[in-house]
Amino acid sequence: VVPDETKDLREWDNSLKEAKEKLDWRREEQRRQREAAERSNFEENVKTWLEEAQVVTDKVNAKYQRQAWLRQQMIARREEQRRLDKIAREKMTKDAERRAQEDAMAELERQHLKAAEETRENHERHEMSLCEMHQRAIDRFWGIPTAKEKERRLAEFLRRQFEARIRDRRAMMVAVGGEISVDKNVAAKVPDLLGLPQFRIKTL
Repeated sequence: VVPDETKDLREWDNSLKEAKEKLDWRREEQRRQREAAERSNFEENVKTWLEEAQVVTDKVNAKYQRQAWLRQQMIARREEQRRLDKIAREKMTKDAERRAQEDAMAELERQHLKAAEETRENHERHEMSLCEMHQRAIDRFWGIPTAKEKERRLAEFLRRQFEARIRDRRAMMVAVGGEISVDKNVAAKVPDLLGLPQFRIKTL
């Protein structure tokens, strides 16, 4: 007699099905857990990536902001330097204009002083000339000779006196012994012989 194994087969088949279901469930659970872990890891990685990207973005923005700030500072310093240079140029221009005006005023004052000095000298020279002319007119009117005129008149007086003495001696000699004649060359040398060249006889 062949034993009936249908029940055993059915139980074994049920056990196999249960085992297969458990295995499938376990695989599904593992897959689900793996996917959940992957999703969790991905989300964590995405969060990390986002944080790192934000850090990089912040650094880039900070760099750009610093560059923009440095550029603004450079532009501000350049504008300030231009303003100071403009003020310095205006001051130098004003100083140059002031010095030019002062030099022009000084030159004008010097020319005025020079003109005034020349006018004063000309006036004094004119006054001195007038005074001298007036004094000469007075001297000529009253017969008051100058020093040179006195010397000239004295020399002329002595010469005439010398000539008068010669004429008197000649007249005396003519009266006592007749007229004598003296050579003109000899007569011309008499003053030199006497040491009085200024008394040369003009006419004998």
